[in-house]
Amino acid sequence: MDKDALLAAYGQFWGPEAGPYNLSAEGKYLEYAVTRFFEEHFAVPEGALLCNIGIGAGFWDRYLSYRLRGGELTSIDRLPECCDTLRAGLANERNPNRVKVLCGDFLTMEGLENRFDLVTAVGSTLRESGRPAAMAGKALGVLRPGGCLYIQTLFVDPGELDMEALCQTRIARVDAAMTDSAYGIEARFWKITKE
Repeated sequence: MDKDALLAAYGQFWGPEAGPYNLSAEGKYLEYAVTRFFEEHFAVPEGALLCNIGIGAGFWDRYLSYRLRGGELTSIDRLPECCDTLRAGLANERNPNRVKVLCGDFLTMEGLENRFDLVTAVGSTLRESGRPAAMAGKALGVLRPGGCLYIQTLFVDPGELDMEALCQTRIARVDAAMTDSAYGIEARFWKITKE
């Protein structure tokens, strides 16, 4: 992806369709709330292996990359344009951190089991998959014992994603949870630790 293509891709995030929301108080508050919950409940140990499911605009991946302390971030998205934009953005910004970008369906990816110290899935990732419980279950499966999962959802029906029940079947526990309805956005946040 050349710089013109990268600028065009970034422009989509601020253009007529997505721009009004991304620049709104609601959008900015949500970015803040996602980051605040992470800062309050998670630590990134030295050398940790992190995974983010759902790149989207790539802002969360960049944030996580700068939380690395000698570790590595694996960013996964099923959309090639999201993967290409993140790769090009990291190269253009000369991001010095170890970030591996995988393009494909997280639910069908193999070889990730019991690998990561921290896995995140924030925003609309689980809802857009159409299978939020399956995505959360697979995310727990790629964690090492003692690893943590950060899930933040938007507009997901609680019946579709019963985190307490999922934790019981996957030998994990909910360490922190929060619901935030500021600006009329129904957002839920969880910190889950795999035992």
